[in-house]
Amino acid sequence: MNRTLWLGVLLLALGLAAVAVPGLSVPLPSGTTVPLLVAAGAAVAGVGAVRARLGADFETAELSEPETRPGRPTPGDEFDDLLASLSRSLSPDERARRRRVRERVEGIAIAVLQTVGDDEETARRRLETGSWTDDETATALFADRREYGTVSRLQGVLVGPFRRRVARAVAALESVGRDEEEEP
Repeated sequence: MNRTLWLGVLLLALGLAAVAVPGLSVPLPSGTTVPLLVAAGAAVAGVGAVRARLGADFETAELSEPETRPGRPTPGDEFDDLLASLSRSLSPDERARRRRVRERVEGIAIAVLQTVGDDEETARRRLETGSWTDDETATALFADRREYGTVSRLQGVLVGPFRRRVARAVAALESVGRDEEEEP
């Protein structure tokens, strides 16, 4: 241990002894002398701590680990990963992934249509017929129809027709609730 620490321990022990045994503190002068002695001791201890810091080697200093938040999954990450994993192949695995995506979006679509007054059967029928939106690309996801417009085909080549259908269906579902609120 260094000298400053020993001095601090000694002064603490003297202070505790003076409190515990009142007769020990009688010979000490009262008034401003005792506070000045304590201040001088604190100043010596402070100067010693500063000198120790200035003489420290930076390579031996140990920094504590900063606190980090635990990683929490963001809602929808799993679906986004599933959608991103889709390819243009028609393998059985790819078809199964597309079916899972379609089923999830269909479940959400039925729930959205139910919020605007459809029962489940009516919502399913509207999805199959495409009467739930004017967006042909969005309706193609549930009706298994192909879009034939030049722009639709070009977008399908660039993005992939299934992913584009999913994105357009989700966008159309977002607008279903808003359109219903604006009508009255």
